[in-house]
Amino acid sequence: MLRRHRERLTQVGLVVGVLATVLVTTFGIGYRSSEAVLGDASTYVQKGQTVVRVNAESGEADARSARALATGRQRLEVVQVGPERVYMVNNETGETWRMLTDDMRPTRVDQAPGGGQPPSAGATPSAGTSGRPATGTGDQPSSPPSPAPGTRTAADGREGTRQLVTGGEQAYLLNPVDGTLALLDGNSSRPVRLPARVDDAVVDSHGTAWALSQIAGRLYRIDGDGVRDESVVSAPEGAVRLTLAGDRPVVYQAVRGTGGSARIIGDGSRGDRTVDLDKPVDAGAVRVAEPGAPLPVLVTLHQPEDTISVIDFRTGTQYEARLSGRRGIRDYGRPVVTGDRIYVPDHRQRQVIVLELGTLRQRRAVQVPGTGRFEVTYRDGRVWVNDPYARRMLVFDRDELREVDKGRGDGVADDPAPTAPRTTPPRTTAPTVRPTTSTALPSPITSPRPTRSASPRPRPARTPQLVEVPQVAGKDQATACADLTAADLRCVPTTRNDPGCETGRALASVPEPGSRVHPRTQVTVFVCGPTAVPPVLGSFVDQACQAIQNAGLTCAPVEGGIAATPAEMGKVIGQSPEASSQVANRAQVTVTYLGKDRVTVPDVNGLASAAACERLASLGFGCAPNPEEVTWDVDVVKSQNPPAGTAAAVPGTQVQINYQDTTAVHLQRFKVSGQDARMLSLDPNPQAGFEQQPAIGGAYPPDAQVPGLVDVYGFVCRNNCGGGTRDISYYYSQDPNPPTSRYESMGRIFRCFGSPVPGTALLNGMYSNARRAWGFAPVGSFEHDSHTQNGYTDQTTNICYIWFKVPPFRPNG
Repeated sequence: MLRRHRERLTQVGLVVGVLATVLVTTFGIGYRSSEAVLGDASTYVQKGQTVVRVNAESGEADARSARALATGRQRLEVVQVGPERVYMVNNETGETWRMLTDDMRPTRVDQAPGGGQPPSAGATPSAGTSGRPATGTGDQPSSPPSPAPGTRTAADGREGTRQLVTGGEQAYLLNPVDGTLALLDGNSSRPVRLPARVDDAVVDSHGTAWALSQIAGRLYRIDGDGVRDESVVSAPEGAVRLTLAGDRPVVYQAVRGTGGSARIIGDGSRGDRTVDLDKPVDAGAVRVAEPGAPLPVLVTLHQPEDTISVIDFRTGTQYEARLSGRRGIRDYGRPVVTGDRIYVPDHRQRQVIVLELGTLRQRRAVQVPGTGRFEVTYRDGRVWVNDPYARRMLVFDRDELREVDKGRGDGVADDPAPTAPRTTPPRTTAPTVRPTTSTALPSPITSPRPTRSASPRPRPARTPQLVEVPQVAGKDQATACADLTAADLRCVPTTRNDPGCETGRALASVPEPGSRVHPRTQVTVFVCGPTAVPPVLGSFVDQACQAIQNAGLTCAPVEGGIAATPAEMGKVIGQSPEASSQVANRAQVTVTYLGKDRVTVPDVNGLASAAACERLASLGFGCAPNPEEVTWDVDVVKSQNPPAGTAAAVPGTQVQINYQDTTAVHLQRFKVSGQDARMLSLDPNPQAGFEQQPAIGGAYPPDAQVPGLVDVYGFVCRNNCGGGTRDISYYYSQDPNPPTSRYESMGRIFRCFGSPVPGTALLNGMYSNARRAWGFAPVGSFEHDSHTQNGYTDQTTNICYIWFKVPPFRPNG
């Protein structure tokens, strides 16, 4: 009773301490961020193929980059450094741009030489591998204020892409594929000379970069483009993660079966502090919080158990709670911690889960607009949630939630009717607190910040206002154009030589007088004079030919390309002679247009099946789902037929999308307590008398239907199983017959592949005569090497192929 009472007091004290410190620290970091980065409730995000500035207060985009930086559904990393600089990198092409915020004109950053090769000791690595020439010129910014420490773009689920990391007026480009890091300086980059390849990097508020090398087990401190010192943080090739909390680097290493540790690096006035994890977890299933937590507090998420955990480095206390309302396949992103809130992306259910940092009370789960993978980032005291190819995005301002309309076009999915974000009220779950200290803390402090409405005020859908084309015939050119301008239309005059007409007088227009058109529509005005070719680029072929014929010329339409969308079918992309050329009456004008009956098949690879079908349907294609793809990545399109870029007729063409709808599960391994006897199972819960070992890969339940799967049968011996020295043993095989008369069949245990598949490893049964025992491990795993070193070499059986070294099945081996 006394022990429970002490734990309760510790829990209350911990919550109070976290919240009290949050209020002080949040104001400091939030103020610096707001003042230094924008100060006007705005941020820069990807909108389709472009980058736009969006404003949380107005709920709209108010500026757009001067050029497109992506095609198809390519994704951009976007990071602002100071009030006047934005860096962007295209994750597919590797191209990097720098954009000044006053003119929104991107210029390409020179890539450091030699990119793409893993660095060796003393080598000079590169920041990128695009291989394209740079066009921009460098600049010398005048000491911009510091962005929020640890600022970076979320990249969960996109491992292997280039990542921008910033802080303290510095910006770096990390390439986890090459293991390289480069300092971005104006319109050029300088490679950092690294002793070994690096896997992750963060930048603190002083502009110091910290780069983690898993292969060397070291953390490098970097100033500018040079390594200043290094520290050992794990054994070589350890599964270590890096983040930033309280403006200090944190390394996290989970070791299933033994726990692991979390370590915060000192800053001179404070030394390092290491906290041992009191709960063993699978490192491959852990999501470590994005850099930038204002407190020296580490937040992690264990995906299989829906468990959110917090380590407070000030007290060494650990506490956790389970997320409510989760179901089906789990696909979480890295949590974002800011102020006294935790924001957890749930990509499977397309929600952002909001929790209180101090209590882990779940406040809400908000639905995210769009269909593609979304990003959750912290900017200017707010949390921004953006699907790059959705029209609408969300903004959290602590307890206030708003929706921002990025506008139409640029490749985003158009949803003209705005709706308030849907919020799911969660069940309240009390955290489990595991303190390692019992420091009493002061009474709770209530935040003075007022709570505002959680839902944005809905804005009515805008109805397009049409204007009428005025009569211009008989007026002089200046008056005709003035009348069109007054009607909010664009006047494009051209000349036509009608018999007996008065030079300079308007003869007709296209569109005709009385037509109702959208504002700013181009109106061609024919004025008496030498016949000139009217401008028709960008119009549709029928309208273009009408304008040419109205000019007294002959139209010769020629199909010359394939439209990317149905809206572009028939659009004129070329004309000869050029606009304004003076020609004889009835001269021929050739107009080249995009075909009217075919569209380029879009690239839907990487989308969820429903999103892929929606994308195809929006372009007039039929969708033929085929859930027979062999992959661990569930409900993600891996291939399509016809392929992307193919010209196909619409409507009518069926596009087959290939994906997998059957989920693999972790193949668990258990050891009989006190004996060298091991059992395989898909059930994560150990039986009485069994010790849980690390999961060894991914397999399927006995009823799963995936091409290439075979049945694996289990057998158990319960008496005299090893020369009279063992009373229990397990054996697994594709053969349904017992290996000896001492073994009885347990039936089908799991399914896996009978032949090698990319992303799988061969599961071996390994026997030791000396130990009279079987061991089971995939080739290439730590367990396999350990069994070999311990004499499990007297007999080897090939059981089947299981998923291995792919997320979430032991991605780091």
